Amino acid sequence: VGEKVALALQLAARKRFPAIAVINSGGARIQEGVLSLMQMAKTTVAANEMHRRGVPLVSVLGDPATGQVYASFGTQADLIFAEPGAHVGFAPFRAIKEEMGGTSATGQHTAEIHFRHGMLDGVVDRERIKHVVSTVLELLRPEFGLAKRRRGRPPRIRPRRMEAWEMVQLARHPKRPTARHFIDQVFANLVELHGDRQYADAPEVITGIARLAGQSIVVIGQEKTPPSGMISSSDDETPEGLSASGSITPEGFGKARRAVRFAARFNLPVVTLVDTPGSALDLEAWERGQAHAISQTISTMLDVEVPTISVLIGEGGSEAALAFAVTDRVLMLQNAIYTPISPERAAVAELRNSAAVDQVVGALRLTSIDSRRMGIIDEIVREPDGGAHTDPLEASRLLKRALMIEVTDIVERHGRTLVRRRQRKYRNIGESGRPFRSALRRELNVWRSALSASVRALRSGSGPDDDVAAESDEGRAQD
Repeated sequence: VGEKVALALQLAARKRFPAIAVINSGGARIQEGVLSLMQMAKTTVAANEMHRRGVPLVSVLGDPATGQVYASFGTQADLIFAEPGAHVGFAPFRAIKEEMGGTSATGQHTAEIHFRHGMLDGVVDRERIKHVVSTVLELLRPEFGLAKRRRGRPPRIRPRRMEAWEMVQLARHPKRPTARHFIDQVFANLVELHGDRQYADAPEVITGIARLAGQSIVVIGQEKTPPSGMISSSDDETPEGLSASGSITPEGFGKARRAVRFAARFNLPVVTLVDTPGSALDLEAWERGQAHAISQTISTMLDVEVPTISVLIGEGGSEAALAFAVTDRVLMLQNAIYTPISPERAAVAELRNSAAVDQVVGALRLTSIDSRRMGIIDEIVREPDGGAHTDPLEASRLLKRALMIEVTDIVERHGRTLVRRRQRKYRNIGESGRPFRSALRRELNVWRSALSASVRALRSGSGPDDDVAAESDEGRAQD
């Protein structure tokens, strides 16, 4: 049986045919001894060959799907679906019951539990599985692409300058469209990828394959539910009342990395929609490797050899926003914000008063206009008058148009060229442009003044010959 499976996968890889593994079996046959165990390695070799060639492998898990089959090529598929209520896992019921001291394990090792823990992409009825798999394969092997009729880019928009705190409130508006709204309106034929394949599904991050005007895309969205309350006006050291809803967990970062690697395997562009107050700060998140998850996500995004585009659609908070936005092109909705710290926490850190938020928000330079001026983002996407929440459908149309322009500009570029330019872009950020020149000019003026004062002091206590030398020194200092 192992030989049959390996031959089938090798044929699929050679012919570049997608393979669908329908699994409804248990573990190794003990009659063949350790030779049966070796089939796990044999089938894995064939599955790896499919991955190297970018040929889709899909697993459909029946009842049961356990043992060595499940723990080898069954879980190495690009997408894994299971039937409702199916017993899924490494061990069969009898073995689990024995390990648990004879107590029943019914209901604890089902497809639904595995889905919740990030091990499956979906639990799908048998009647629907053909449609779901067909949609996936069509998205992974697209016959159409996206091309632009005219060369050149539309003129840059010049949004009306608003107060920074006003834009913060618009970015956090409870009715502002979320990533889920934009994904539903901008993309078509979405098939979601669920789970980080390690611990959980992480609902604060949406990932999937979809179409953007005929172009297959991997989309990653940060889904932030409306905040339950704002910062109180107390002088507490730690601001209270700010909802942690939408904070990105280690599993959320892992889910995003899985989607990026998936896109690289099938050479699909990546679009990320950024809207988060920041990373999860609870102790459990850090015990599960939050810092490592953040750094690995940044590294993965910088190194992936496919076109990448990010859009800040609402609140771009700290490292959680950065990790999803180190891309070839960075767009920002007109009233979105991008900041290393929330204005409330900045007010506490600087003024020890969370109520003084309006006094520090301008210094954060978190608006779309500031971000474009500093070279952090590439383009601003216009919103309907009054903000995206006033007309979510029009906001979606404007975003879709902007994304189509960006995708057509970079989709044909070679992967290594994209990576080289992307890494150079982030390596050089802050080393050119108006903010850098202004900071350099201020620093030079300070040193010039100090040197001139020193030269004058030397001149006042020196003779004629020393005056000449001092003047020469001052000239060199000015140079």
